Amino acid sequence: MESRETHGAPEPEERRNRRKPGGPEVAGPDLNMTPMIDCVFQLLIFFMCATKFKTLEGKLLAYLPKTMGPHNVPSPEEKLPIRVTLHWNPHTRQAKVYVGQQYMGIADRGGIAAAETRVREIRTTGTEKAEIDAQPVLPFRYVSDTLNALIRSRVKEISFAASPP
Repeated sequence: MESRETHGAPEPEERRNRRKPGGPEVAGPDLNMTPMIDCVFQLLIFFMCATKFKTLEGKLLAYLPKTMGPHNVPSPEEKLPIRVTLHWNPHTRQAKVYVGQQYMGIADRGGIAAAETRVREIRTTGTEKAEIDAQPVLPFRYVSDTLNALIRSRVKEISFAASPP
């Protein structure tokens, strides 16, 4: 048999990594962890300094009086507007008139006049506002008649309700 001698040539990779049973373990490459730890601590310090914490939402900075204040002083109440609703029935081609939840009648048959009387009664309680709620398909003459009735009732503020989409 011929013996091969390798004079200083490296062994093949598989022979070098092979362990002999009972022999010492081959150690893996050493990783230097110092730069990674330095980066982690620098990031930690950066985020600690750059973070702004949320303030309490319920905190109110106000200068309140030290005393209780005057008692039995009535606060001004906001009165709800008088709501006049007009419903159009396309089958009968009639408009029904309501003041609040109370039915006043058909617009062409004295419903608007009854609504005017009811608005005058409600106005004696001190309400100065009214709101007309009319459907978009309602003929305009009913809206204008209702508007005129509210003006005759001496309502100071008249507005129109927004129709639902």
